[in-house]
Amino acid sequence: MLRKLCLKITAAELAIYGSAIFFTTLFWILFYKNNNTEGNFVVYYAKLLIHSLIGGGEWFLILLGFSVFLYLYAMFFLSLARGIKPTIYFSRERLRNFIVVTRAKYLPPLIRFATPLVISFVLFGLNLSYINSLNASNLRDELLLSSDRALTGLYPFIFLGNIHYPKWAVEAVDFSFGSLPLFFAVFLIYLLFTKKDLFLEAATAFTMSLLVSLPFWIMIPAMSPHDRFIDNIYNLEINSETQKAIATYQPQAELRKFLEKIRESKNRLGNNAPTTTFPSAHIEWALLFAYYGFWSDKRLLFAILPLAILSSFGTIFFAQHYFVDIPAGVVIGAIAITIAKLLRQLAGYKIVRLTD
Repeated sequence: MLRKLCLKITAAELAIYGSAIFFTTLFWILFYKNNNTEGNFVVYYAKLLIHSLIGGGEWFLILLGFSVFLYLYAMFFLSLARGIKPTIYFSRERLRNFIVVTRAKYLPPLIRFATPLVISFVLFGLNLSYINSLNASNLRDELLLSSDRALTGLYPFIFLGNIHYPKWAVEAVDFSFGSLPLFFAVFLIYLLFTKKDLFLEAATAFTMSLLVSLPFWIMIPAMSPHDRFIDNIYNLEINSETQKAIATYQPQAELRKFLEKIRESKNRLGNNAPTTTFPSAHIEWALLFAYYGFWSDKRLLFAILPLAILSSFGTIFFAQHYFVDIPAGVVIGAIAITIAKLLRQLAGYKIVRLTD
């Protein structure tokens, strides 16, 4: 019976499914370890993730609707050019064939590949809610800030924040910083339906970036410069040199507006502010986006690179990351890509039969 029900699964799928199982197990361990006493912030993170998924779903539906409109528009004028009735393209038979093709070609990969990836990401986010709580008394912010000072000779977030930029430039950085994850998700959906093998590698690299980053977020927890030094939300001690530097921080109105918006969204976390700056997930995702965009279609880089560069700049400009988070994110992203490629080369994405 098991032989009849056996699954055919690739090496990449094993990595994705394994990540989902790992994050599920970790979540329940942390859940029972904390006896769910911090349910409020877990609920907050759950709502935040659900909101992100809903927002991504809305954009996906908008893009899908726009694509359908373009298709109908093209078919209408094509029928006029050929001198045939437009209704021939919108008959019940065509609709039935469309449903059959969708169920056979697009629904299976959506369930088989995308679902475990989404589950991994959601559970990963919920795990971070517990990790942030546990790390609140073990912060390494001063270490990262001193590393920035040693490498650059200044405080990068203060230096960049004190430069006055055109309003449109700040808005462009804001848009890129906030929308990068969404566009990356849309890109993965595009790969899923057009280049499955490349999607599997990209999805594997994405899950590997989460797994490789997790130990650093646990061992080197740090709040953002915004939380720790600008607003100092926990009222922790700050050395005199850093205090003098912070006193010179005079961001322009658009930047202050962004910081106020971020602070308002984080206030609901209480004493559970994010402690996952090193390495930067934004940088990792920007690297993965650019790399797999290049291998998917080199022309995509004209759209992806500006988004990735501005988003990366925004990590420092908006005081959400330290400078050292950037090279760390690049290294982790490169490691994740290397692991994904090794899985592809070693296994060749050949089918692995799971039987009894």
